[in-house]
Amino acid sequence: MTALGVAALGALGAVLRHLVGHWSARGGGWPRGTAAVNVTGSLLAGLLVGSRIGNPWDVVLIAGFCGGYTTFSTWSVEVVELAEEPARALALAYGGGTALACVLAAWLGIVLVS
Repeated sequence: MTALGVAALGALGAVLRHLVGHWSARGGGWPRGTAAVNVTGSLLAGLLVGSRIGNPWDVVLIAGFCGGYTTFSTWSVEVVELAEEPARALALAYGGGTALACVLAAWLGIVLVS
């Protein structure tokens, strides 16, 4: 049953990620959609971890929904693509800034509910 829940919420997260990405299409070189889903997904994961809702819901919500909603692979490719353009400083700012923002968002989520 847990695997089915992960699959269902993973699909829901992926659809929501697509909608957020479409809504906030890349402009000005900064991939806003990917940054938005990764930071908000990290915050949500932190809230869920901090609330200690327990198995199997934590697995379904974190691995399923948050896993489908966030995207490390797209973020990685975008950093590489920015570094290949004449925008190496933007690649460093986006890569480092997004990673830091995600860690801080996860931490904030845990702190808010603990």
